[in-house]
Amino acid sequence: GVFFEGPFELAMRACLHLRTASKVLLLLGEFRVRHEQDVYDAVRSLPLNLWFGPDHTICVRSHAPDRAFRNSHFLSLRIKDAIVDHLRERYGRRPSVDTQSPDIEVIAHVDRGAATLYLGMQGAPLNQRGYRKMQTEAPLKESLAASLLAFSGWDRQRPMLDPVCGSGTIAIEAALLASNRAPGLLRSFGFERWPRFDEQLARCWAALREEAQQAVGELATPIRACDIDPQAIKAARVNAVQAGVGHCIDFRHSDFAQLDWGEEPLEVLGNPPYGERLGALKPRLAALHAKLGDKVRSIAGAGMTLISVPELLRQTHLKPDARLAVFNGPLRCEMARYAIRADAAVIRLATGEQS
Repeated sequence: GVFFEGPFELAMRACLHLRTASKVLLLLGEFRVRHEQDVYDAVRSLPLNLWFGPDHTICVRSHAPDRAFRNSHFLSLRIKDAIVDHLRERYGRRPSVDTQSPDIEVIAHVDRGAATLYLGMQGAPLNQRGYRKMQTEAPLKESLAASLLAFSGWDRQRPMLDPVCGSGTIAIEAALLASNRAPGLLRSFGFERWPRFDEQLARCWAALREEAQQAVGELATPIRACDIDPQAIKAARVNAVQAGVGHCIDFRHSDFAQLDWGEEPLEVLGNPPYGERLGALKPRLAALHAKLGDKVRSIAGAGMTLISVPELLRQTHLKPDARLAVFNGPLRCEMARYAIRADAAVIRLATGEQS
């Protein structure tokens, strides 16, 4: 996690603009505890009426690696009881619980006797931008795609290509980034349903959204994407239009090996298929990774960043400049960044022959 301090406006701005984060948590309280009753007493003593009302639904999620709190579910129940009892005492009514889409999500963490209570400002996770109307099997999370872009070091000036684009997430995130389009412009957030979200904050929020909309610019470089599956390309085009960047991306139904990549240096980013179990698919997937390595190796000055499993990344026969272990859902994967030196690619000799 990354911690920062500032006015409520800064937290709203973070929800609107953060690309790689999944949540924005507002710190509600910190206290020392020994057992569940301590947690109940501490939570009930907080000025909960500033954040909660009897007409708002709540949900409590707890994480407690502390040995004294072995049952996270029971801890969540005690925190819920403290909130309900506080509001019932003040208003004569209690809020309802909604575990699927609550107005207010409470997140508790207890470790080594230290309890921390947060409110989730984002509502649905930040990776849910609101543009994914169609998807392929096992799509890449939007926040992970944005992380891949950040890890690649793409400067938004070099042409970019996703050779295995699926439902288009990497290309769409690249277009959002290159056009300075805030990732949260299409969605709403949990804090908009809070009792504290009064007319003054509503005006501030409207101004932040207008500021973000005015900051949207035009792309300075082409973004291309292809996939051998026609349904994937159909989904990618629908999603790109929904994201407002349909005019920014050239989607092609094509095998990347047959696509003309051009001769100028470009940035290649991709999430090639790797599967939860390699099994019988291993030879085919290994060959696909090898083809990616061969293709990018032929372009002087190109860069490539992939997310896959280490076993298949080795099949590119390229040495990565940087690697980063990540999880794609439950799968432990790796981001690998490669740079193709100008003198390492195919060059034309003065005679016109190739070497």
